[in-house]
Amino acid sequence: MLVDSTRESEGVVVGLFHWDTFYITDSYSWKNGKLKTVGLTNAPDQGFFYGANWKTEVTFSENFKHASISSRTNYFSFSDSFTNNTKSLIELPKVIGTHTNSADGSTWNLQKNGYFIINGECTISGTALKTNFYYRVVNAEATGCSDADKNNTNYGGVVVAFNYKGKIYLNGVFKNNSAILRVNVPIVE
Repeated sequence: MLVDSTRESEGVVVGLFHWDTFYITDSYSWKNGKLKTVGLTNAPDQGFFYGANWKTEVTFSENFKHASISSRTNYFSFSDSFTNNTKSLIELPKVIGTHTNSADGSTWNLQKNGYFIINGECTISGTALKTNFYYRVVNAEATGCSDADKNNTNYGGVVVAFNYKGKIYLNGVFKNNSAILRVNVPIVE
């Protein structure tokens, strides 16, 4: 889960990898020590759902060391807990080059200036710019998608590199008004 309270919109991005599902919120406010969000995009493995009035609640504990999130709509509910792993994030210049996901054959080419090209379900290109503790993407382009409805030029998103259980991963989540694209590539050193 990524929480950036300095973003005007989409300040909470949740990736539930064990369910292959992503949630991105529209707006948020702090109430009674909890982060309340309104507007939620849900992109499970197959599908795309949006509710302008769907809400989530994020509760933090131990001085932001732990967080839990929950939501319930007419169509689904979810809850999960997270530990703050900001220290496991890796600066993108440390993972420049071309990386291949052996599980699905997708590739991610990352250049020194943050420009990237990803070849997988779609060809996604854009530039990742350093923002606080992660990298933000504005106006990425997706072409040649296996689902032609995902071809578009106005994707925004988040890119992070991180260490998880001794392995380094490069992960991107990109969203527009009709789709969420996600890419996860292990870095082989």
